[in-house]
Amino acid sequence: MGVPALPGARQRVRRDRPREILAHIRESIGDPSIDIRIKNVSPWEVNAVVAPRYSNGRVFCVGDAVHQMPPTNGLGLNSAVADSFNLCWKLKLVLDGTADQDLLETYQTERLPVGIQIVDRAVRSMMDFLGIPAALGFAAGQSAAEQWELLRGLADDTEEGAARRAALAAATDRINYQVNAHGVEIGYRYRAGARVDDGTPEPTQEQDAELYYQATTWPGARLPHAWLEDGTRRCSTLDLVGRGRFVLLTGRGGDQWHEAAREAGRFTGVEVTVRTIGAAEGLRDPYGAWERLSEVASDGCVLVRPDGHVAWRAATSESAGELPKVMAGILCSPPGWRPARCREPARCRDATLSRGAPRSVQPFRAARSGCGGSRGASRSAAAAAPAHLPPHLRKNPWPRPRPAPATHVGCAGSIRPRRARRGWSSSPTQAVPPASSGRSRRSSRRAWTC
Repeated sequence: MGVPALPGARQRVRRDRPREILAHIRESIGDPSIDIRIKNVSPWEVNAVVAPRYSNGRVFCVGDAVHQMPPTNGLGLNSAVADSFNLCWKLKLVLDGTADQDLLETYQTERLPVGIQIVDRAVRSMMDFLGIPAALGFAAGQSAAEQWELLRGLADDTEEGAARRAALAAATDRINYQVNAHGVEIGYRYRAGARVDDGTPEPTQEQDAELYYQATTWPGARLPHAWLEDGTRRCSTLDLVGRGRFVLLTGRGGDQWHEAAREAGRFTGVEVTVRTIGAAEGLRDPYGAWERLSEVASDGCVLVRPDGHVAWRAATSESAGELPKVMAGILCSPPGWRPARCREPARCRDATLSRGAPRSVQPFRAARSGCGGSRGASRSAAAAAPAHLPPHLRKNPWPRPRPAPATHVGCAGSIRPRRARRGWSSSPTQAVPPASSGRSRRSSRRAWTC
């Protein structure tokens, strides 16, 4: 139960507070015979603050560390999760060496305006509560009998009764902004940051911007939900994105986007997954919901970030050739920059062409292991030829030491440790099935794969 703290509550002796709170509870429920036990009393103050910066160097803050607000609207935990969603995929790409450190600056650029908006809405929702007792005529020092009399007076067929009813209706209507503020919860749009403008103006809000969520694929907005069919299974457009991937949604006639996505993967080192909606095979749009919401032609595309926000869109497939540059712009890659790969670009390029778009490669592992998989690669040797590293890692190619694998296969894919499955060999080059008899053990070794 929350009870407003009186002035000087922090200095008040703790044993006096339970008696005061018990009096509040019994007066509220109207039955003093109910046995009530106070387990603990914790003073709490309302905060309404937003940090001017969300990061400093290698330190990034989310949630209550950067914005504190009243509990009205329930925006605290939601915004903390959204902060983390916005930050985690950017951190991953920068640590993998496939994005420049400037990408991390977009975290504050995108989330700070949202933090200001939610704190303002939570404070106004708290103040809206005060309008209800004011409309009822309640005031400090009134007895319960006086307040019951005021409540009965609401039904009076008088001008005063009509005015009080109108004031109460207006005060109650403002509570709608606390319980149904869908525009504040999911309708915010990133107007700057890790996005590429498509040349169209931002859609104007047709209804109240705080109460109503308006679906749009304008770059920076949240991907709209639409029901689709995948075989006999119903799924949402929101089920197609996320999981650390960039996803490009297209439709009939959008075959050019597949090759454009492969080229973008070769250009940036970040894989782009293409999903076709509405074609004869694959995902179906039986009710035309996505066709109405996509705001592009069937052969156009909507590029979605790993956090579910639209990064870019193209009206038709004529813009397919721009996708590699668009991805480089989203990743804040400087002109001429190449993602971290092995020391033999020709081998990487050949492997990439045969295997499709590569996964990201952790630069410090690629630098230490090399194509030959030598564990003894020295720092001085790698530092002498850092051309394959991104600019922000050339000064310090080893942000943190990591053990290099003894051997690895190929050099185009990412080098990641994978725990061996129970009963299977941890050899990096061959998987041996478990013996038919005997109890298998989980190997303590790690399988290194590309």
